[in-house]
Amino acid sequence: MSVGNAGISGDTTGGMLARLSGAVPEGTKIVILQIAGNDAMKGMSLANAQANRAEIRKRLHSRGIRTIEADGYVLSALRGGLRQPDGIHMTVEGHRRVAQQIASLIR
Repeated sequence: MSVGNAGISGDTTGGMLARLSGAVPEGTKIVILQIAGNDAMKGMSLANAQANRAEIRKRLHSRGIRTIEADGYVLSALRGGLRQPDGIHMTVEGHRRVAQQIASLIR
Protein backbone atom coordinates (compact mmCIF):
# COMPACT_ATOMS: atom_id res chain seq x y z
CA MET A 1 0.00 0.00 0.00
CA SER A 2 1.24 3.50 -0.72
CA VAL A 3 -0.02 6.77 0.73
CA GLY A 4 0.09 10.20 -0.86
CA ASN A 5 -0.77 13.64 0.40
CA ALA A 6 -2.75 15.73 -2.08
CA GLY A 7 -3.55 18.46 0.43
CA ILE A 8 -2.66 22.08 -0.23
CA SER A 9 -2.28 24.44 2.69
CA GLY A 10 -5.00 27.08 2.69
CA ASP A 11 -7.11 25.25 0.10
CA THR A 12 -10.89 25.61 0.07
CA THR A 13 -13.56 23.07 -0.80
CA GLY A 14 -13.93 24.84 -4.16
CA GLY A 15 -10.24 24.36 -4.86
CA MET A 16 -10.40 20.75 -3.74
CA LEU A 17 -13.37 20.11 -5.97
CA ALA A 18 -11.71 21.75 -8.98
CA ARG A 19 -8.61 19.55 -8.76
CA LEU A 20 -10.23 16.38 -7.40
CA SER A 21 -9.97 14.21 -10.51
CA GLY A 22 -6.29 15.04 -10.98
CA ALA A 23 -5.39 14.81 -7.31
CA VAL A 24 -6.94 11.38 -6.78
CA PRO A 25 -5.45 8.91 -9.26
CA GLU A 26 -7.21 5.89 -10.70
CA GLY A 27 -6.92 2.88 -8.45
CA THR A 28 -7.27 4.90 -5.24
CA LYS A 29 -9.12 2.88 -2.61
CA ILE A 30 -9.43 5.33 0.30
CA VAL A 31 -9.33 9.11 0.63
CA ILE A 32 -8.91 10.74 4.02
CA LEU A 33 -10.69 14.08 3.95
CA GLN A 34 -9.61 16.80 6.36
CA ILE A 35 -11.25 19.92 5.05
CA ALA A 36 -10.89 22.27 8.03
CA GLY A 37 -12.10 25.87 8.03
CA ASN A 38 -10.49 27.68 5.12
CA ASP A 39 -13.86 28.27 3.42
CA ALA A 40 -15.14 30.37 6.31
CA MET A 41 -11.83 32.21 6.64
CA LYS A 42 -12.06 33.14 2.96
CA GLY A 43 -15.69 34.28 3.14
CA MET A 44 -17.47 31.30 1.59
CA SER A 45 -20.99 30.71 2.85
CA LEU A 46 -21.68 27.65 4.95
CA ALA A 47 -24.23 26.46 2.37
CA ASN A 48 -21.66 26.58 -0.45
CA ALA A 49 -19.05 24.84 1.68
CA GLN A 50 -21.50 22.07 2.60
CA ALA A 51 -22.52 21.66 -1.05
CA ASN A 52 -18.88 21.37 -2.09
CA ARG A 53 -18.20 18.81 0.65
CA ALA A 54 -21.19 16.76 -0.49
CA GLU A 55 -20.04 16.93 -4.12
CA ILE A 56 -16.50 15.85 -3.20
CA ARG A 57 -17.87 12.81 -1.35
CA LYS A 58 -20.32 12.04 -4.19
CA ARG A 59 -17.58 12.08 -6.84
CA LEU A 60 -15.26 9.90 -4.80
CA HIS A 61 -18.01 7.42 -3.91
CA SER A 62 -19.11 7.23 -7.55
CA ARG A 63 -15.58 5.99 -8.30
CA GLY A 64 -15.86 3.36 -5.57
CA ILE A 65 -13.49 5.23 -3.26
CA ARG A 66 -14.08 4.99 0.47
CA THR A 67 -13.84 8.29 2.32
CA ILE A 68 -12.78 8.78 5.92
CA GLU A 69 -13.59 12.15 7.45
CA ALA A 70 -10.70 13.29 9.65
CA ASP A 71 -12.11 16.63 10.86
CA GLY A 72 -13.51 15.16 14.09
CA TYR A 73 -10.23 13.48 14.97
CA VAL A 74 -8.31 16.68 14.33
CA LEU A 75 -10.72 18.76 16.40
CA SER A 76 -10.46 16.26 19.24
CA ALA A 77 -6.66 16.49 19.21
CA LEU A 78 -6.77 20.29 19.13
CA ARG A 79 -9.27 20.42 21.98
CA GLY A 80 -7.07 17.96 23.86
CA GLY A 81 -4.25 20.49 23.93
CA LEU A 82 -2.25 19.15 20.99
CA ARG A 83 -2.11 22.57 19.36
CA GLN A 84 0.95 24.49 18.19
CA PRO A 85 1.65 27.97 19.56
CA ASP A 86 -0.03 29.49 16.46
CA GLY A 87 -3.33 28.34 17.97
CA ILE A 88 -4.41 26.71 14.71
CA HIS A 89 -2.31 23.69 13.78
CA MET A 90 -1.69 20.40 15.56
CA THR A 91 1.57 19.42 17.19
CA VAL A 92 3.58 16.42 16.03
CA GLU A 93 1.92 14.40 18.78
CA GLY A 94 -1.49 15.54 17.54
CA HIS A 95 -0.69 14.32 14.03
CA ARG A 96 0.58 11.04 15.46
CA ARG A 97 -2.63 10.53 17.44
CA VAL A 98 -4.88 11.29 14.45
CA ALA A 99 -2.81 8.99 12.20
CA GLN A 100 -3.12 6.14 14.70
CA GLN A 101 -6.88 6.64 15.01
CA ILE A 102 -7.38 6.67 11.26
CA ALA A 103 -5.04 3.71 10.73
CA SER A 104 -7.20 1.67 13.12
CA LEU A 105 -10.18 2.28 10.81
CA ILE A 106 -8.33 0.99 7.77
CA ARG A 107 -6.90 -2.24 9.16
